Amino acid sequence: MKQTVSKLFKNYDFVESKSYDNLTPVMKEVVKDIFEIIDEDDTNIIENMDKAIDDVSRFHSVDKQEILNYFDNEVKEQLGV
Repeated sequence: MKQTVSKLFKNYDFVESKSYDNLTPVMKEVVKDIFEIIDEDDTNIIENMDKAIDDVSRFHSVDKQEILNYFDNEVKEQLGV
C-alpha cells in the first residue's frame, strides 16, 4: 500500500502540533497546499517539495523563508529538540 505525504502528515498529527497551531490562517493554508501538491506526484519528494514551496509562496505572497522556518520548527518539535 502506497502512503501519500498527506496521509503521513495526518498520521503524525503535524496539524495538531504547537508549531502548526501558532501559524496564521494564511500559513496554515500554505502548509496544506504544499502537501496537496506533493501528493499529486510523489516520485521525487525532495524536488517536488522545493517546487511546491516556491509555487505556493508566490501564490500566497508569503516569504519562502517563513515557510522553511515553519518546517524547521515542525521537525524540531516532532524530534523533541
